Amino acid sequence: KLLADEGRTVLCTIHQPSAAIFDLFGSVILLRAGLVCYLGEGRNEVRDYFVSLGHPFKGYDNVAEYLLETVGGGVLAAYTPRVVVKGGAADKSNSFVTAYKNSQLHAKNVLWAQQILNNTDMSSVRSLRLENSAHSEAGNALQSQRSFRSACDSMRSVRSDASDSSVLSESAYSNSLFGETAIMVGFRGFASWKDGQFLGTRIGLAVIFAVIMASFWAGSQNDSHGLMTQASLLFIAVGAAVFTTSVYVPTLIEERPVFLRERHDACYRVLSYVLQKIIIEGVTGIGAVLIFCPIVYWSCNLQDHIYSYIFFNLTLWTLNFAAVMLTLAVASASPNVEIAGAAVPLVMTLNFFCGGFMVLADKIPVWWKWLYSISYVQWGFSALMINQFENQEYPQCYSLNQSGSSEATMMNVFSHGLGNGLLTGEDLAHATCSSGHEFNRNQLSTCTITHFAQYDQMCLKDVGMSMMSPNSCGDLCVSVKGESVLDMFGMAGRSKWLSLGYVAANLPVFCLLFYLALRFLKYENR
Repeated sequence: KLLADEGRTVLCTIHQPSAAIFDLFGSVILLRAGLVCYLGEGRNEVRDYFVSLGHPFKGYDNVAEYLLETVGGGVLAAYTPRVVVKGGAADKSNSFVTAYKNSQLHAKNVLWAQQILNNTDMSSVRSLRLENSAHSEAGNALQSQRSFRSACDSMRSVRSDASDSSVLSESAYSNSLFGETAIMVGFRGFASWKDGQFLGTRIGLAVIFAVIMASFWAGSQNDSHGLMTQASLLFIAVGAAVFTTSVYVPTLIEERPVFLRERHDACYRVLSYVLQKIIIEGVTGIGAVLIFCPIVYWSCNLQDHIYSYIFFNLTLWTLNFAAVMLTLAVASASPNVEIAGAAVPLVMTLNFFCGGFMVLADKIPVWWKWLYSISYVQWGFSALMINQFENQEYPQCYSLNQSGSSEATMMNVFSHGLGNGLLTGEDLAHATCSSGHEFNRNQLSTCTITHFAQYDQMCLKDVGMSMMSPNSCGDLCVSVKGESVLDMFGMAGRSKWLSLGYVAANLPVFCLLFYLALRFLKYENR
């Protein structure tokens, strides 16, 4: 400003000026989608010009804010007709660009520019009045109309849009779809991977959850109690992969104004924005899983097999990826951070209720069965459970050194296993004594929990007497089959790869919802 006051010409380009900065400009050139829609005096003069076009200043604190909201728009929006009320009648006027080209201000600027090119005295140009040059005005208006037609010819590809009634043609973008995606990943991706807050909410949170889970489940045992503990561990692992995505909501909402402005300016397509989000979050998720899984898996005595470990990693990454996309879709469909912050946990919680652990499959109300069938949480939990328990046997021994009747002893030994569904009569029929003592096991194959509850003489007394004969049995050892655990959770007969496939099938659906929310729900005020 001091340089300008000394008589120097100062040119400055600025995207979002504050009110104080804007007031320093004596003259202003406003561009809409790269085309001039105003060239003239700044401050109140530019405000009055756009008010005369039918855009009231009411509700704005300053001219800069008013112009940012009013002039902002995409390439096609620069030519979108607007209904303007003049003298009580609604007339269809052209857009900002066309209105400026047909205005007296534009004609005056053209004359001024022509005089500059002809090296004439500028003092005489400034004194020109447009009303004294009716012939020149008519010629300039005709030239403006021709320019308008030429510009429209370059933008023929127009189709319907939910908010502004048109979208940009392919010619409006400087790069191809994949070129835009590569540029955005290169710029935003590496910036995100160097940002402490971004890594903290993705990688740091995974480390914290892994350490906390290891402190609770480390060294869990493979007995009847340990099996249920391991099942709970797997469900919490699903929760860690899913619920932690809720912290991404505020960041996405904060990015929305920038996304809308850059989209209007034809910087990139909506699909390019979605693709770069998918790539960045997917790659970041790999890092989080590679840190989370070894801490939890090996400290908590899960399946000691490298292929099971790899499947564990793959399942949690797919779950986390699906949860991220669902979170982004729900947040994009929400008008503000408060609603998004409530909607995302609600969707996640409903999936958890129907996940098959908190409420067993056969106990889920019929009106929620549909969600159980499609829930990515349920299928992810199913994949982890099958990976852990399929084709496994877990031997455990019960001490028979107890006083009391043979019926009571047998009840104490077997009722717990039968009661939680882990042992069946067939399992008991294959029981062995640690001392090598043989007993009459024919009766056990017909035993059920009902028999135990009723102290059935046929099932309990004779077998108990046989075990507790002078040839002591010592400890009675029984193998719990992993399929019994799966059957309890309604997962018997399933394939872990098919379960993982159902989780993966949710990914394109959530990505599509994310795209549609960004494409059609903009939540912007004009």
